[in-house]
Amino acid sequence: MRGAWMALGLVACTKEPEDSGPCSRGAADAYVEVGTGNTVFEAVTDGQVVPYVQGPQGGWHVWGSLRMGGLIPGDPEDVSSTDNPIVTFKVQVDGADVGGFDALPRGFSPSGDAFERVGDTLILQITESAQLEGSAAVLTATVTDTCGTTVEDARSVALTFGGPA
Repeated sequence: MRGAWMALGLVACTKEPEDSGPCSRGAADAYVEVGTGNTVFEAVTDGQVVPYVQGPQGGWHVWGSLRMGGLIPGDPEDVSSTDNPIVTFKVQVDGADVGGFDALPRGFSPSGDAFERVGDTLILQITESAQLEGSAAVLTATVTDTCGTTVEDARSVALTFGGPA
């Protein structure tokens, strides 16, 4: 009997507390913020003019950047890390997708009290610049971390041609 009691005591001592691990903190403080910027995060407010640029291969794109907190940030140096959040980042005009990407793993870098992903190329599906000049657009980002916490942010902007990248 004494041996059985000790074994039970060891099992009880090795059990991890229910609130340990990266997924135990809850998602109440989780957020993502849509921004722009090629080399630094630039916050975007509703109604702001956001440039789209022509890349070196002749296509057009918007620089998309994100700031987030309360989520598992993953590893921005390892695109294959299973800890990387899954990100969808869209450019929409009149409710139709005109650029961006769907469900790609993206790691975020520390930046103060937050984490950022800067300079994603949101490739636009247009054949000439005039197709979007002055268009009202919505930039929408959805981020889901490895714990299954999902956050979204959207900003209504005006697109204008900003020249070559």
